[in-house]
Amino acid sequence: MKKEIMNESGEMGFQMVKDEDGIWNVSFTPIQ
Repeated sequence: MKKEIMNESGEMGFQMVKDEDGIWNVSFTPIQ
């Protein structure tokens, strides 16, 4: 599985993960 993480703003805390099917999944990671 290949993961590509794009994070333009560290304060946002969201990640776009591209799965093996080429589908982009957005996962939000709250920063404490």
